Amino acid sequence: MPSKIFLENNSIEEEVIIEELKTKFKSDFIFLPWDRREPFGHTDGMVRSIGDGKLLIGNFKEDNPFFYETIMNKLTPLFDVYELSFGKNVSENSWCHINYLPLDDAIIVPGIGEKSDIIACEQIEAFTGKRCEILPMGNIIDWGGALNCITWDFQLFQN
Repeated sequence: MPSKIFLENNSIEEEVIIEELKTKFKSDFIFLPWDRREPFGHTDGMVRSIGDGKLLIGNFKEDNPFFYETIMNKLTPLFDVYELSFGKNVSENSWCHINYLPLDDAIIVPGIGEKSDIIACEQIEAFTGKRCEILPMGNIIDWGGALNCITWDFQLFQN
């Protein structure tokens, strides 16, 4: 969950917000810093679960070392963390590759028509063991989202 939630609800004490989230979602939360380059404050362009206590994060080490260190300090005590890395092929929209759509037997990776598309697919396949396919998403990414954003659905189940 992004720390932005506390800024947008600054009239409510943090402890109250945390308790309400725990009650509604029946889960604990880790609050990651808000990457202010991402106006919505969503974490699905930052980190994804790849199962078995493993997380995949975007290319922050190359892109924003201080932010990377802050995220790693929050996540590494609890998870094995892997990072997408694009080297000289990183671009301002490389964040989108982590905003993929997982399916049972494949992962659909948002594409931006750059070499980072293929690099992301190769790394995601290696980290997850699933086949990856690239889906061009340029127009949607221009609006600030990608596959996870446009396919996300969540239901609360009551016992």
